[in-house]
Amino acid sequence: MIRRGYVNLSSGRVFMRESGSGPPVVFCHGAPDTGAVWRDVAMHLSRSFRCIVPDLPGLGRSAPMRDYSVAHRGEWIEELLAACNVREPVHLVGHSHGAVFTAGAAIRGSVAVGSLTLLGSLRYDDHWFARLSRVPVAGETAVWLLKRGFMRWAVEAEMRRGSPRLPREYVRSLHERQRGASARAIVRLYRHERRADLADAERRLFASLHRLPLLLVWGRRDPYDPVDEFPERARQMGARVHVFERAGHWTPVEEGEALSGVLHGFLRAAAA
Repeated sequence: MIRRGYVNLSSGRVFMRESGSGPPVVFCHGAPDTGAVWRDVAMHLSRSFRCIVPDLPGLGRSAPMRDYSVAHRGEWIEELLAACNVREPVHLVGHSHGAVFTAGAAIRGSVAVGSLTLLGSLRYDDHWFARLSRVPVAGETAVWLLKRGFMRWAVEAEMRRGSPRLPREYVRSLHERQRGASARAIVRLYRHERRADLADAERRLFASLHRLPLLLVWGRRDPYDPVDEFPERARQMGARVHVFERAGHWTPVEEGEALSGVLHGFLRAAAA
């Protein structure tokens, strides 16, 4: 059974989905997704774990943050855990921008983290919408166009490039989310990204691998985050790496059941 509701953080109200019982697992989505991207994965894992699935700030039904820097994303996770009364070691799973939230919390060391799973690296986004968003006026113009549906063809084409196997209805739902309030939050998120901050977070993450079980999950066909030196370097330092050969960027949607199996085995071992 899925329990839905809101918790109050300093950034505002956060919409939550929670199911199951057992060791706590927090799932963080990317942009422009919502927690719904984890539906299939949480459904399978809730048989063994307490699955906590928020809408991230400014996306879905959650209030936006003023500051989307790496440090503040980590603090947001810490607040969320306190609001959900999570007192035991938590397992963090992050996809795309959600990976920065989860990694940000893990490297801060203020909460007990049982394991970390990243679907993608801590990269600095450089695709066309990210570049456009960082330009003053241009970003605001993009928000105006998105809200009026004038960029539908471009958004849907970009989603198809990211994951050619995405269901048509999911692609359309992503566009509809960008037409809402989430468009402004996405622009702010890109503007607050700093290459130096992400590089520092990656350095600190690798330095923590002696104490933190890490699983990296990649889609071989992901054009935004290609399988390159990041997973291989992590593997050499003790991380587990799993590559889905047919998947693109949206692995939780494309490979939900198979991803659930990979996560279940990893989380079980980490929680033991």
